[in-house]
This record gives sequence, structure tokens and C-alpha cells, in this order.
Amino acid sequence: MSAAEAAAEGQRQTSVLQALWRLPAETPAWGQHGTRLALGLAAYQGNARATAERVLAAAYPTVQALLGEEALALLARQLWQHHPPTQGDLTAWGGALPESLAPLPEVRDWPYLPDCARLDWARHTAESAEHASFEPDSLALLGTHDPAHLQIQLRPGLSLVRSDWPVVTLWQAHQATDAVEHARQALLKPQPETAVVWRPHWRAEVLALPDAMVDWMSALASTTTRPLPCLSTLLETAPEGFDLGQWLALALQHGWIWRVSITDHGG
Repeated sequence: MSAAEAAAEGQRQTSVLQALWRLPAETPAWGQHGTRLALGLAAYQGNARATAERVLAAAYPTVQALLGEEALALLARQLWQHHPPTQGDLTAWGGALPESLAPLPEVRDWPYLPDCARLDWARHTAESAEHASFEPDSLALLGTHDPAHLQIQLRPGLSLVRSDWPVVTLWQAHQATDAVEHARQALLKPQPETAVVWRPHWRAEVLALPDAMVDWMSALASTTTRPLPCLSTLLETAPEGFDLGQWLALALQHGWIWRVSITDHGG
């Protein structure tokens, strides 16, 4: 497919998507076939929204367990209206739900729900992240090169979810058959937790990160808006009590590290 053809196909898909999320009354009548097209698009709208409900249920199992299937389906329809898809792959849609939950009076009794949603979405995106095999030979660079010229790269899709609530404990509770009782116990004396989410193989995994490692992992994982810092900078700014050897052991045990690489400059 040529660049022009690809651009035309992209524009066609965008036009279809825009039509799908319009209300039926807003759908334009295109010539003599306008009524038929409007009816067809209305049917597609219904099918797409039903698909959106299924997509959201798959992406947010903990939220669904807390609120119920009907409530999540309603949220899916509302999210579709206010934050419609921007691409044809609906599995990439739904990331706006956590921020949409916080102001809703209907979820006031679940103040931890937005963070549970963030954890669900982190798992969902981790499972669709690009696969990167661990490069064990690159660890030898730690003993042969200046830390000012080294970077530790984590697996693609790895992320942290910081919360004032026990989000990892709540997520684990909803993996059990007696989820309600486990969740109730977790909330009797709620403690802040930071979840690390990653995909070592096919399924995303979740672990509560020790407090002393949170800032270190945040610096390694937050690379979308700034360059990855070099190892020497990370060590200089590491929080008191941080032990690189302990973190490396835990990171290697769970498969958080992708590779150690050489950077052309320090800082």
C-alpha cells in the first residue's frame, strides 16, 4: 500500500468512526441513500456500543466486580459518548475511565475505585505492550562501565500505580472466590500501596512495591516525557535506605529488567 493509499484508508476509517459515535439524529443524510445509511449507521452504533461494553468489562475486571456488570455497562456507554474511540482498535479504548470515575457522586462510597481502575488499566496495557526478551549478557556492563554512561531499561509496558489505598490487596482479593470478605478485611485498616505492573510472559502480573523502592522505580519507569536518567544520576538521587543490590535481586527474580545499555552521555 502506497503512502497516499494508506492516508486515504486512514481518513476513511476516521470518517466511519466519527459517524459511528454520532447520535442517530446527528448522522448526515448522504444523497438519495441518506435514510438507508442513517439506519445502517444506527445499527452499527448499537453494535459498537455493545462491543465497547465488552471491551470495558475485559479491561476493568476489578471495577466490574466492585460495581456490578450493569453499572459498568452504563459507564461504558457514558464513556463512549464523552471519550469516543480515536482508532479502529477498540481494545485501545477505555483509558479515560479512571479519571472519569473520581467526580461521580454515584461512586462516592468507593473512594478507592479510581485507583483500582488505574491498576486494571495498567494490567490491560501491559498485556498489549511490545514484547522484549530479557538480555542477561547486558548485566555485565554494570561491572565494566562507568555508571554515568549506563542506563537500566525496564520491560516495555511496565508501570507503577501509586495509591493511598491498598490497591494491590484489593486486586488480589478479587482474584479469590470469597472476594467480598477479602476486600472487607483489606479496608478495615487501609494502608497506601504502590503497585508495579509488568508482563514477563503472556499475562500481566501485579506486586506491591516496597516503599524504599518506589521513587527509584518511578524514575526508571517515567520515560514518556523525559530521557531515561543514567545510573549514576539515579544513585545520587536514590532515597535513603535504598539498596541497589536488593532491588536488582527482586527485579531479576520477577523479570522487570529488559536490559542494561550504554548511553553516549552522562547525566
